[in-house]
Amino acid sequence: MLSAEETELLCRVGAGTPMGELMRQYWMPVLYDWELEPDGRPLRVRVLGEDLIAWRDSQGRPGFVAENCPHRGASLFFGRNEEAGLRCVYHGWKFDVDGRCVDMPNEPAESNFYPGASGAGPRPGGLEEGTPPMANANHKVRAFGYKGSEYGGIVWVYMGPRQDDPPGVPQFEWGLVPADHRQHSHKLIYECNYMQALEGELDTTHVYFLHSRLRPELPAKYGSWVDDRAARLYVLSTDGGVLYGGKRIEEDGNTYWRTTQFLFPIYGMFPGGRDDGTVPLSIYTPIDDGHTLHMGVFWHPAKPIDSVRRDPRTGRLPGEPGVLASGVGPMKPEQKGRYFANW
Repeated sequence: MLSAEETELLCRVGAGTPMGELMRQYWMPVLYDWELEPDGRPLRVRVLGEDLIAWRDSQGRPGFVAENCPHRGASLFFGRNEEAGLRCVYHGWKFDVDGRCVDMPNEPAESNFYPGASGAGPRPGGLEEGTPPMANANHKVRAFGYKGSEYGGIVWVYMGPRQDDPPGVPQFEWGLVPADHRQHSHKLIYECNYMQALEGELDTTHVYFLHSRLRPELPAKYGSWVDDRAARLYVLSTDGGVLYGGKRIEEDGNTYWRTTQFLFPIYGMFPGGRDDGTVPLSIYTPIDDGHTLHMGVFWHPAKPIDSVRRDPRTGRLPGEPGVLASGVGPMKPEQKGRYFANW
């Protein structure tokens, strides 16, 4: 068991915390690509304790900016996404996906705040020194934000210090296969920190209690079953994370192995695919210290996924009344005023 101090160290993800700074070295998966449309409405998201506005410009480029306009603090969630920029509805200041202010309609041309004026000026939004800039500041006022990218049907954000030269998005296999070889199965908001969610992903010994059927003779659809519930664990460290096998002895004397991979820092590959070679992966993006964004993806490296296709915009099966995924209740109505309001 971890001490209270160790738990604080591991689970706090805000800016300036040790784990928060570590998480900011990695791209974080946040949205499905279809959630952002060119010139479409902006969306509220929260990642690593920061409230951001996600949007896609006229050229299809995704962007993430701090929710409050650097001019007077109005929410850019209400901004107009138009003509390659997000325009604040308060005074009309318009920003591109890199945070540059490209239009100030309420400022005269001779104003020293106008785009192209000399001097970098103060940090936008009252941010402290040391906060990574969006790019080399060449205007006095900029919308503070982060790099966005797309891979494998997901929009990612990089919140680390290398905004001018970010690392590449991780090349997971599910992003390299054709689109019909993968299935994004679900997206959920958990009311717990990322480690509380992730540790269940990596724990094979809970499966045959929590997810077990009540009697072995019942159909398998009611849960799994093994007689030997006390797995012996064998752990192998790898360059990308940890692989372990849980060993159990079956009644006929054969050995049953269940393997799980932890891919640093927020991913788990559990043995939940099918016998045809379908591979699963779970994602646990930290929203803040008490909430986690959980997404699941399945893929096959060599052929299309042949299961019944869910509606990609809702995760629902055809004709299914509001059920998102197995074991998950109906979708909530849009939660106006909240981040991830449609999940």
